[in-house]
Amino acid sequence: MLEENALGRGADIRRGHKLIALEQDSESVTAAVTTGDGEYRVRAAYLVGCDGGRSTVRKQAGIDFPGTEATRFSLLGDVELPDPEALPFGATTGPGGAVFVPRPGYVRIITSDRQPPADNDTPVTLGLLQTAVDDALGRHVELRAARWLTRFGDAARQAAEYVRGNAAHIHPAAGAIGVAAREHIRM
Repeated sequence: MLEENALGRGADIRRGHKLIALEQDSESVTAAVTTGDGEYRVRAAYLVGCDGGRSTVRKQAGIDFPGTEATRFSLLGDVELPDPEALPFGATTGPGGAVFVPRPGYVRIITSDRQPPADNDTPVTLGLLQTAVDDALGRHVELRAARWLTRFGDAARQAAEYVRGNAAHIHPAAGAIGVAAREHIRM
């Protein structure tokens, strides 16, 4: 619905583009972007950043992001379970924690990240998720063919300004979708 509305108002939506830099003046914004085909610049009246809690758009625009730091971290992965019976839909607890499967089929696994790295931007690997699941359950449950892997924390932040807008808030994923991992821009 949002996309339809934006297109109806003349928006040019571009996916798979990464912001390198932005410049603003009183009337417009110029974005330097890169794609698999190279770099280019585009000038527009508005730039809407839909690039998540680690937002390049918010950082480039100089918007503060005050709030509370994360005290706990979780791993999330969309993976294939070769044996669907190994992890049923819902929560499965073990001696080292719990694993939550919120939907059957190609599953989304959520479990604690007991030893998060100092740099939250360190990529999550299938091996890391596999170890965390095995540690939580106290048994091996084979995971493979990851489509998406990420780490999220229980930080709660809100952009100091909405006028320049973007990634206005983050929150733990238990309340809804929390932090988007992929960076992209919409113009």
